[in-house]
Amino acid sequence: MSLDSNKRWKKLSEKVLLENKWINVVEDEVQTPSGHRTKYIRLVNTKDAVTVIAINNQDEVLLQRQYSYPLDKVILEMPGGGVDGNETLESAAARELAEETGYSAKQFKHLGSYYMANRRHNAKMHVFLAKDLSKGKSSLDETEDIEVQWHKVSDIDRMILSGEIENGSLVAAWAYFRVHMRS
Repeated sequence: MSLDSNKRWKKLSEKVLLENKWINVVEDEVQTPSGHRTKYIRLVNTKDAVTVIAINNQDEVLLQRQYSYPLDKVILEMPGGGVDGNETLESAAARELAEETGYSAKQFKHLGSYYMANRRHNAKMHVFLAKDLSKGKSSLDETEDIEVQWHKVSDIDRMILSGEIENGSLVAAWAYFRVHMRS
């Protein structure tokens, strides 16, 4: 889908507010097509990420319980993280699955991709299905404290509807999984 040139915003200036290894924040002054001028905060140099739906031979999905500092609570999530440098998407999915859970998979299937926060940055989340799993040892980074749990595939929809699963990335990945299961 092409955007008409008369619908595009014009960047007038750019100011870096924060730069670190995790995030770069920029404040742009922009002019909208109607002529309105405003400040707009966006993230730059964000990298694509992967999330992995790992399913074992008992038709169970691997979920992680992990503390989320911004939420100040433990939430359920799927293994995943950023794609490093020239790493392929599948390599990133395999690495993140192994690092966070200790599991490796013989089969990976790319289910789809979506923009994680299209109003603030242009990075995509790539959803993978992992099967034929084998257990190894995890290697968490200093900010990760992860508990691995297995849940029946049939229970995930109920967990989403009941509010037990609140993680938007998990819900979006699950939507791709459900669509692929039907086709």
